[in-house]
Amino acid sequence: MIAAIAGGLLLIAACGLAVQRFNRVAISPLPVAPLTACQPQQLARGQARWDAPGQGGFLYGNGTLLLQACRKGHWTLQVNGTAMQGIPPHLIITSGIQPLLERDVSGVLTLTVPAKAGQPLALTAPNTLVVLEARNLYVDHFHFQPQRPCLQGPVELSSPDVGTLGPTKIQLLSNGAVSLIACGAGEATFQLSGSETAGVGPLATVQVGGHTIFRGLIATQRSRTLRLPLRQGEQLQISFSNDAARQLDQRQIEVNQAVFQAD
Repeated sequence: MIAAIAGGLLLIAACGLAVQRFNRVAISPLPVAPLTACQPQQLARGQARWDAPGQGGFLYGNGTLLLQACRKGHWTLQVNGTAMQGIPPHLIITSGIQPLLERDVSGVLTLTVPAKAGQPLALTAPNTLVVLEARNLYVDHFHFQPQRPCLQGPVELSSPDVGTLGPTKIQLLSNGAVSLIACGAGEATFQLSGSETAGVGPLATVQVGGHTIFRGLIATQRSRTLRLPLRQGEQLQISFSNDAARQLDQRQIEVNQAVFQAD
């Protein structure tokens, strides 16, 4: 799945690279299962995720991994920290508002953490960071000038998650299109530029009234300027169709194993 990423490089970070202090987040208790069906629970919030019960947990961005038992006991956690730019991820474990553990994690580490019945453990890593290289299409300095004054409708995206509309810059961050229906005869002017992934720039298609005017890869080193005459009621559509992204580097914590043992 391709994330919507502006500017070609995305930094997902909960704080800066210089880690000094971190705010602890109070996590409200999860619903407690009846003791007759007592099973440990695990949830993920934000950008964190679990790939399988008791293992495959990933902490990055603003995510939180939650572990909750319905009996008193302890959790044995095997965590693996991946450093980036020489800085390891910083792990914080809390129970409600009570801090239980706070430390950097470099490589594989086994931790034993006490657990209270019905009180979730919250695992966060606020200095995690992911750097992505993304292929996007940008429509700069878009302007439609009608020959005579008319009530012009808005520029529209094919779907809300395709990109963003700014006063001077339209960003197509995933496959989709931006379009305009001319309120009268006039001229549309704009510049096409973009960012590349693996050395390949965005593939743009420009259509007027359903007819293709331009189709090609946009070089990231220079923009392409287009001036297109439009008739009243004619649609101008600019499409992006080869979105891509790849991860360049990351700082994260993986929970290889989470095992609960009742006292």
